[in-house]
Amino acid sequence: MRQCTGCHVPSGGRLLIETSNTVLDIGEKDGDAGIQKPYIEMTVSDTGQGMDETILANLFEPFYTTKDPEHGTGLGLSTVYGIIQQHGGKINVYSEPGHGSSFKIYFPRIYQDAEELLPELEIPVTGGSESILVAEDDPSVLKLVTKILRTAGYAVTGAVDGLEAFEKYSKSKNQFDLIILDIIMPKMSGIEVIEKIRKTRPDMKFIFSSGYSPTILDIDFFKKNNCIFVHKPYQSRKLLRTLRETLEQE
Repeated sequence: MRQCTGCHVPSGGRLLIETSNTVLDIGEKDGDAGIQKPYIEMTVSDTGQGMDETILANLFEPFYTTKDPEHGTGLGLSTVYGIIQQHGGKINVYSEPGHGSSFKIYFPRIYQDAEELLPELEIPVTGGSESILVAEDDPSVLKLVTKILRTAGYAVTGAVDGLEAFEKYSKSKNQFDLIILDIIMPKMSGIEVIEKIRKTRPDMKFIFSSGYSPTILDIDFFKKNNCIFVHKPYQSRKLLRTLRETLEQE
């Protein structure tokens, strides 16, 4: 079965999304002819300006961008790569200048009977009045988290990178009850921020967040420093519940 959906984009080009079943050779071992594994293939293609070798080589770097500063800070493909890796998938990119781009994403096909999903018991989510410092380098995500927390009653201070987060904390050490840190940020990473803050306030409570798969992050660091990890994209109820539980921990 193959499904295709095409739609026009503002520049006048064309975007094509295709899905199909496929089988990939996942490598040879001890002289065998290779092991084949079934995948679901999703292809996203466009008729845009394409990419050269330099762009392709840096495509999945967290802060790499081809945009002007006023048009964004990154391509967001590092998050895409992390999600695909988390699900055991693969991604290939094909592109040449002037000939558009094609992203081929492969997810392992699973054979199992469908399970009936029963409605989960809704646990009431409560807010609070504590002061929260949020460090997030993506403006849209920072705006979303700020809105979620303020709606729940919290006082929120935002920072666009790790350095600004540390500077705002330093000016008001006793103001904040908890700090939410993106792990990978420009100027100073979330891990660097916590290491500096813990020197003056060992009891500060932290929540780390990232779009990367937990399997490629230093989970031992979080456990050792008693930090909670929340995976992006955010779910408002889960974020609020995690925040409340962390604040109430002794």
